[in-house]
Amino acid sequence: MPRSSPDLKHRARAVSRRLGLPSFWRWWADQLAPLIPHQLRNTVARMRSRPVLAFDAQEAVLLVPKVANNRLKYKETARIPLTSDADATDTAGRAAIDALATGNGGRTGRPRVVVALAPEQVLRKTIDLPAAVEENLVQVLTYDLDRDTPLKPEEVYFDASIVGRYPVNKELRVDWAAARKTVVGELRRRAEGWGATVVAVTPDRPEGGAQPVRMPLNLLPLAERPNTGAGRGWEIWVPLGLIAVAALIATALPLWQKRGYAIALQQQAMQQRAQADASNALREQLDRLTGDYNFALSKKYAFPSALQSVEDVTKLLPDDTWLTQLEVKNTAKGKEPKREIVVRGESANAGRLISLFEDSKLFS
Repeated sequence: MPRSSPDLKHRARAVSRRLGLPSFWRWWADQLAPLIPHQLRNTVARMRSRPVLAFDAQEAVLLVPKVANNRLKYKETARIPLTSDADATDTAGRAAIDALATGNGGRTGRPRVVVALAPEQVLRKTIDLPAAVEENLVQVLTYDLDRDTPLKPEEVYFDASIVGRYPVNKELRVDWAAARKTVVGELRRRAEGWGATVVAVTPDRPEGGAQPVRMPLNLLPLAERPNTGAGRGWEIWVPLGLIAVAALIATALPLWQKRGYAIALQQQAMQQRAQADASNALREQLDRLTGDYNFALSKKYAFPSALQSVEDVTKLLPDDTWLTQLEVKNTAKGKEPKREIVVRGESANAGRLISLFEDSKLFS
């Protein structure tokens, strides 16, 4: 039964990778990250990060995740020389781990650390494999150990992580690392002898105050990896739940506010529309009344008055001309009414009268 549990985890991980759930989660987390306050993000990241005990030939360096300038980075807290006598090395190592336990945020028990191997202690490569082997990736890589390493399969620990998928070629790109069992076992025993619990052995070493990230490769066998989720589940899931609630509020609150703004704007638009309709009705009424008033004036002033006509005729006629009849009458020719003046009388020069009337501004 203990063996079936890791196999079940591997199958669940393979299914989730085929469905693209890790990629979706990373994308979703990247989209929500700007909505989360820096302090809360750093707190959760610090809970998930582990101190790193990086070994090389001369010394071991203890790196602890710390928050500085609103950023979470690894900070060197201790250097443990490995070239001195064993008692001095153990004393320095225990002091470093004891200091780590003292600053463990009030948690009791042995501090959990990640052991980082030196580059010369690791054999690492990138391997391209058919996509069909993803579900049984560990078994396939186990069969090829004698080809990927110069050592016997029983002499090495290895781990692999999928770093690329190429659906067109139906291939996977795998980041693969291996180390001698003797090296992993020795460094693990040394760290545990100093008072720490080794939760992972990784080929990745944080350099230059790098920001803590998830280390996908763990050279510890599945059966020997501590169950880190049982005792610390609430410390991860509770902050994650708070982040999810905060993200939901940060997403829903602007939408709710915009909904209120939209309703208020709609009400204002309806009020403005009613006022516009009332203004249009008043304008139409004014135009109608103005038209009625101007109709009478247009009828009145469409033609000059009879008095003005008689005056102009009197001024136009010369002294040797007199009238026996002057008649002003309205005639309807076509759609527009017209006014005509009929004059009868005698004149010494009747032909000249035509030019006189044509020069007048009143008659045509």
